[in-house]
Amino acid sequence: MHSRRSFLKTTGAFGLSAGCFLPILSARESPSLPAGDDYKALVCVYLHGGNDSLNMLPPAEAANYQEYFDVRGGGDNPEEGIAVSNTVFDLPDLDSQKLSSSTNPYAAEDNQSAGLKGVYETGLGLNVNGVMPEIAHLIRKQKIKILSNVGNLVEPLTKEDIASVYKEKPSYLFSHDNQRMQVDIGRADLDNGFGWAGRIADLWFGTEKYDAFPFGMNFSLRARGSRMLEGTKTRPYVVQPNPVAFNKMRLMPAGGTRWIQWDEHLNRRSMYHYLYGADAMKPGDYSYAEYNENWGFYNDVPRPLDLTGRTKEVSPNFLKRVYQKMGMNALRTNDAVLAALGEELSFDQKNSYNEDLFSVPEEETLGLTMNNFGRFIQNLETIAKMMKVGASEGYRRQIFLVQHGGFDTHGSQLEVHPRILRELSLGMEHFSSALEELGLSEKVVTYTTSDFGRTVSSNGDGTDHGWGGNQMIMGGGINQSEIIGKLPSLAIGGADDYSKQGRIIPSIANIQVQAELAHWFGVDKNYLPELFPHISNFQSDANDVTSSFVNLGFSS
Repeated sequence: MHSRRSFLKTTGAFGLSAGCFLPILSARESPSLPAGDDYKALVCVYLHGGNDSLNMLPPAEAANYQEYFDVRGGGDNPEEGIAVSNTVFDLPDLDSQKLSSSTNPYAAEDNQSAGLKGVYETGLGLNVNGVMPEIAHLIRKQKIKILSNVGNLVEPLTKEDIASVYKEKPSYLFSHDNQRMQVDIGRADLDNGFGWAGRIADLWFGTEKYDAFPFGMNFSLRARGSRMLEGTKTRPYVVQPNPVAFNKMRLMPAGGTRWIQWDEHLNRRSMYHYLYGADAMKPGDYSYAEYNENWGFYNDVPRPLDLTGRTKEVSPNFLKRVYQKMGMNALRTNDAVLAALGEELSFDQKNSYNEDLFSVPEEETLGLTMNNFGRFIQNLETIAKMMKVGASEGYRRQIFLVQHGGFDTHGSQLEVHPRILRELSLGMEHFSSALEELGLSEKVVTYTTSDFGRTVSSNGDGTDHGWGGNQMIMGGGINQSEIIGKLPSLAIGGADDYSKQGRIIPSIANIQVQAELAHWFGVDKNYLPELFPHISNFQSDANDVTSSFVNLGFSS
C-alpha cells in the first residue's frame, strides 16, 4: 500500500510558481545549502495592482495627518474626500475577547463608510485602518514591523536628484508591468530578467542536481505574471487548490470508494510508468481489500496492468530521457501535493470571530459587502499545509508567493479597498496563529510587497499609480513592533513628492529588504551582489554588503 509518507519521499522536492501560489521545497542534503538541518521559509504576499498603503496605515502624528487630510479630505466638498478619519477605535484583546457582527468597531452602513470611519492606535507613527483589527492586534503583540516608504530604486534619491542626469532612476516608473518586474528580478534598471528567488533556486538546485531535485524550490498560488521564482535553470511549480492534472490516473483511496473505474486509472498509470521509463508497477502493492464494510458487498480487486515482465522503455535519445524523467517527476509530485492538500489541519486557536482558523466569515458577520471573498485566506491554508509537510519531511527551505488582488484602485476605491484590506487582515491573523501552533513562527518570514504605492492625491474616484509605499513583515523571530525607515512628507509638491501629485520618492529600496530576507534565508553574503547588482549603492560600509540592510530584527 502506498502511504502519504512514501508519496512524499518519491517527490524529491516541491516547487510552486507564478500563476497560483509559490513555495519552494528544497533538497534535503544539497551540498550548496547552508550547513545544518534547520528549516526556513519565506512567504511573499503580493498586493497586486499597487496598494494604497496610506489608507491602510494612515499617519498618526498630528502634523503628518494634517498633510494627509489636506490632500485627501475633500476640501470644500468633504463628501468627496477619501481620507480615513483619525477617530480612534477601542480594540479589544482578540485573544480573549472575540468580535461579532454586533461588535465590529468599524461597523457602518456600507464599505465606504466603514473604510473611512476610524483607526486603531499602535503607539507608532502610523495607525491601522479600522477594517484591520487583527493587524492592529498583531502590532500590539509586537509581531509585525512596518516598513515605511519602500519602492524600486537603483540608488538613493532625493527630490533634487530627480532632475539630475547623473542620478539613475528606475526605468518605466509608474507602469504596472515594469515596476512589478523590477520587484521580481531585484533590480530597477531593467524591465526583464529572472527572479531573485529563482536565482537562489539556481544556486541550490541547478541542473547538475536535476535528477534528485527536479522542481527546485518555488511554489505559486494565484500569482500569474510573476517572475520572482523563475531562474535561469529552474522554474517554480504551480500549485492549484484543487489540482486536476493526472485526474485519469488517480490512486484509489485506501478506504475504497463506490466508483468502479479504478482499474482504468491504474491501467493508465501502469502504461504511463512504462512509457516514461520508470519501474513497472507491482500489482501486489496496489491490492485493495475485496470487501468494504462501508459498501456492504464484495467487489473486484482493482489492480494495475501487470507490465513487470517487460523491459523498461528507456529512450537512447538524451532529450527524450530528460522528457521521460520530467513526466515521472510530474506524476510523483502531483501525488505528493494531493496527499499534502488532502490532509486536514486542526488547530486549538480560533480566529477573531471565534471560528476555526482559515474558515471564511459570512458577509453578515463582517458587516461588509465582500465580493470574491475568501480566496486569499484559503490560499494561506494551502501554504500552511505545504509548510507542515516540508518541515516534517526534512525539506529545509521553502519560498511561497501568494497574490492578493484588487489593489489597482483608480476607481471605486472606497468600495473595493476596505474589503480587500479586511481579508488581508484576517488572513495574516489566521496564518500567524497557525504557524504558532505548528511551531514555525520563528522559522517563517511573511512580508507584503506591491507594484508601487499610490498617489496622495485623489482622482475623484480613487488614486493613481505612485511610487513609495508602506509594507508589513512578521515572523523570523521578530519580537518588537516598530516603524523601519523615515515617514515622508505627504504635502503635494513637498520635499518627498516626485512632482505635484503626491508620488512619494522611496527612502528604502525593495532590494535592501530582499537582500536581508535572502541572507536570513541562508544565502551567503558574498552572493548577494550577484542577486542584487545595485545593492552596493545602499551600503554605508563599502566593504560590508550587510550594511545595506534595514535591520528587520530577525533571530539567527
